[in-house]
Amino acid sequence: MQQDRGSIKWTSLMLPEHVDLLRNLWQEDKKTSKPILDPQEIEIINDQLIYAYKQQHSVALTVYKDHAVNDYIGTIIKLDKNTNHVSLQLNKYEEVTVNFKNIISISPK
Repeated sequence: MQQDRGSIKWTSLMLPEHVDLLRNLWQEDKKTSKPILDPQEIEIINDQLIYAYKQQHSVALTVYKDHAVNDYIGTIIKLDKNTNHVSLQLNKYEEVTVNFKNIISISPK
């Protein structure tokens, strides 16, 4: 059976501008839109955040950021009402700050 090299064989015939345009188009296809949460879901997420913060339980946060959905697992170390941010300790050396509005879901770990 013959091995096909896919798009690699055509890149030598393409201008660099075309290659860049194709890469940009592929990146645009990967972008997702932010899911819309109803007020009940937002209230449930807020309650779970407060409970996990008080009990110092490890949680998994699903966050929408830059047209992509990211998952973080860690312990909530700070809830800031003034700036509407959650600080999450991922490991001993890494910390992430997330906006409340960007949290899609939370689950205990």
